Amino acid sequence: MEFLLVLVLIAVLGAVIGPSLANSLPSARVSRTASAYMATARKAHNDAALTSKRHRLVLRKSADELGGPRFWITVEARPLEEPGVFHPVPGLFGQGTELPGLVTVLSNEGATEEGEFGDISIEFNPDGTATEATVVFGNDQGDSVKVQVKGTTGVAIIPAEETP
Repeated sequence: MEFLLVLVLIAVLGAVIGPSLANSLPSARVSRTASAYMATARKAHNDAALTSKRHRLVLRKSADELGGPRFWITVEARPLEEPGVFHPVPGLFGQGTELPGLVTVLSNEGATEEGEFGDISIEFNPDGTATEATVVFGNDQGDSVKVQVKGTTGVAIIPAEETP
Protein backbone atom coordinates (compact mmCIF):
# COMPACT_ATOMS: atom_id res chain seq x y z
CA MET A 1 0.00 0.00 0.00
CA GLU A 2 2.80 2.43 0.88
CA PHE A 3 4.55 1.60 -2.37
CA LEU A 4 1.42 2.47 -4.38
CA LEU A 5 1.07 5.72 -2.47
CA VAL A 6 4.66 6.68 -3.36
CA LEU A 7 4.05 5.84 -7.03
CA VAL A 8 0.90 8.00 -7.11
CA LEU A 9 2.78 10.86 -5.45
CA ILE A 10 5.59 10.61 -8.01
CA ALA A 11 3.06 10.56 -10.87
CA VAL A 12 1.27 13.66 -9.53
CA LEU A 13 4.54 15.53 -9.05
CA GLY A 14 5.64 14.57 -12.58
CA ALA A 15 2.36 15.83 -14.03
CA VAL A 16 2.72 19.16 -12.23
CA ILE A 17 6.46 19.75 -12.69
CA GLY A 18 6.91 18.24 -16.17
CA PRO A 19 5.18 20.99 -18.19
CA SER A 20 7.04 23.77 -16.36
CA LEU A 21 10.38 22.08 -17.10
CA ALA A 22 9.45 21.70 -20.77
CA ASN A 23 8.53 25.40 -20.95
CA SER A 24 11.84 26.47 -19.38
CA LEU A 25 14.00 24.58 -21.89
CA PRO A 26 13.71 27.12 -24.75
CA SER A 27 14.59 30.03 -22.46
CA ALA A 28 17.53 28.05 -21.05
CA ARG A 29 18.85 27.58 -24.61
CA VAL A 30 18.74 31.33 -25.18
CA SER A 31 20.50 32.02 -21.86
CA ARG A 32 23.21 29.42 -22.51
CA THR A 33 23.82 30.78 -26.00
CA ALA A 34 24.17 34.36 -24.72
CA SER A 35 26.51 33.21 -21.93
CA ALA A 36 28.68 31.25 -24.37
CA TYR A 37 28.80 34.24 -26.74
CA MET A 38 29.80 36.56 -23.89
CA ALA A 39 32.53 34.14 -22.75
CA THR A 40 33.86 33.91 -26.31
CA ALA A 41 33.89 37.72 -26.55
CA ARG A 42 35.88 37.90 -23.33
CA LYS A 43 38.37 35.36 -24.71
CA ALA A 44 38.80 37.41 -27.90
CA HIS A 45 39.31 40.57 -25.79
CA ASN A 46 41.94 38.89 -23.60
CA ASP A 47 43.73 37.25 -26.54
CA ALA A 48 43.97 40.58 -28.38
CA ALA A 49 45.67 42.15 -25.38
CA LEU A 50 47.97 39.16 -24.76
CA THR A 51 49.11 38.70 -28.37
CA SER A 52 49.04 42.36 -29.48
CA LYS A 53 46.99 41.31 -32.51
CA ARG A 54 43.48 42.27 -33.53
CA HIS A 55 40.87 39.59 -32.95
CA ARG A 56 37.30 39.35 -34.18
CA LEU A 57 34.30 37.56 -32.82
CA VAL A 58 32.36 36.45 -35.90
CA LEU A 59 28.72 35.38 -35.73
CA ARG A 60 27.24 33.65 -38.78
CA LYS A 61 23.48 34.20 -38.69
CA SER A 62 22.53 31.59 -41.30
CA ALA A 63 23.49 28.04 -42.16
CA ASP A 64 26.20 27.24 -44.69
CA GLU A 65 27.89 24.10 -46.05
CA LEU A 66 29.67 23.57 -42.71
CA GLY A 67 26.56 23.68 -40.53
CA GLY A 68 24.06 25.93 -38.83
CA PRO A 69 24.45 29.44 -37.41
CA ARG A 70 27.51 29.70 -35.18
CA PHE A 71 30.18 32.01 -33.77
CA TRP A 72 33.98 31.78 -33.60
CA ILE A 73 37.13 33.87 -33.09
CA THR A 74 39.48 35.01 -35.86
CA VAL A 75 42.87 36.71 -35.59
CA GLU A 76 44.86 39.03 -37.82
CA ALA A 77 47.84 36.67 -37.69
CA ARG A 78 50.27 38.71 -39.81
CA PRO A 79 49.24 42.36 -39.54
CA LEU A 80 52.34 43.73 -41.30
CA GLU A 81 52.45 41.23 -44.17
CA GLU A 82 48.68 40.72 -44.58
CA PRO A 83 46.84 43.64 -42.97
CA GLY A 84 43.11 43.07 -42.59
CA VAL A 85 43.32 39.32 -43.29
CA PHE A 86 41.78 37.32 -40.46
CA HIS A 87 42.04 33.55 -39.92
CA PRO A 88 40.25 31.32 -37.37
CA VAL A 89 42.26 30.89 -34.18
CA PRO A 90 43.58 27.38 -33.53
CA GLY A 91 41.48 25.11 -31.34
CA LEU A 92 37.85 25.04 -30.30
CA PHE A 93 37.32 28.81 -30.35
CA GLY A 94 38.32 28.87 -34.02
CA GLN A 95 36.04 25.96 -34.93
CA GLY A 96 32.97 27.69 -33.63
CA THR A 97 30.03 27.19 -31.33
CA GLU A 98 26.77 26.35 -33.07
CA LEU A 99 23.58 28.08 -32.00
CA PRO A 100 21.10 25.55 -30.61
CA GLY A 101 17.91 24.89 -32.52
CA LEU A 102 15.31 27.67 -32.47
CA VAL A 103 17.78 30.26 -31.09
CA THR A 104 18.29 33.17 -33.48
CA VAL A 105 19.87 36.60 -33.57
CA LEU A 106 17.00 39.02 -33.01
CA SER A 107 18.99 42.22 -33.44
CA ASN A 108 22.45 43.64 -33.84
CA GLU A 109 23.54 47.19 -33.11
CA GLY A 110 27.04 48.38 -33.84
CA ALA A 111 28.66 45.15 -35.03
CA THR A 112 29.88 45.08 -38.62
CA GLU A 113 27.67 43.07 -40.99
CA GLU A 114 29.19 41.56 -44.11
CA GLY A 115 29.32 38.52 -46.35
CA GLU A 116 26.79 36.35 -48.09
CA PHE A 117 25.85 34.53 -44.87
CA GLY A 118 25.08 37.68 -42.89
CA ASP A 119 28.19 37.50 -40.72
CA ILE A 120 28.38 39.92 -37.81
CA SER A 121 31.81 40.77 -36.43
CA ILE A 122 33.03 42.60 -33.35
CA GLU A 123 36.67 43.64 -33.42
CA PHE A 124 38.89 43.57 -30.33
CA ASN A 125 42.06 45.67 -30.42
CA PRO A 126 45.36 45.11 -28.58
CA ASP A 127 44.86 48.36 -26.62
CA GLY A 128 41.75 46.90 -24.95
CA THR A 129 39.15 48.75 -27.01
CA ALA A 130 36.55 47.05 -29.16
CA THR A 131 33.65 47.70 -31.50
CA GLU A 132 30.76 49.04 -29.39
CA ALA A 133 28.03 46.50 -30.08
CA THR A 134 24.87 44.87 -28.76
CA VAL A 135 23.64 41.49 -29.99
CA VAL A 136 20.29 40.08 -28.88
CA PHE A 137 19.62 36.33 -28.96
CA GLY A 138 16.09 35.00 -28.74
CA ASN A 139 13.52 32.46 -29.79
CA ASP A 140 9.99 32.45 -31.19
CA GLN A 141 8.49 32.16 -27.70
CA GLY A 142 9.53 35.69 -26.73
CA ASP A 143 12.63 34.81 -24.70
CA SER A 144 15.61 37.07 -25.33
CA VAL A 145 18.99 37.92 -23.81
CA LYS A 146 21.17 40.90 -24.74
CA VAL A 147 24.98 40.81 -24.84
CA GLN A 148 26.77 44.16 -24.86
CA VAL A 149 30.41 44.86 -25.71
CA LYS A 150 31.63 48.18 -24.33
CA GLY A 151 33.79 49.99 -26.88
CA THR A 152 36.13 51.84 -24.52
CA THR A 153 36.97 48.80 -22.38
CA GLY A 154 36.18 45.89 -24.72
CA VAL A 155 34.34 44.15 -21.89
CA ALA A 156 31.36 41.92 -22.75
CA ILE A 157 28.43 41.84 -20.34
CA ILE A 158 24.86 40.67 -20.03
CA PRO A 159 23.09 43.67 -18.46
CA ALA A 160 21.71 42.95 -14.96
CA GLU A 161 18.08 43.43 -16.02
CA GLU A 162 18.60 40.78 -18.72
CA THR A 163 20.11 38.11 -16.48
CA PRO A 164 17.65 35.23 -16.16
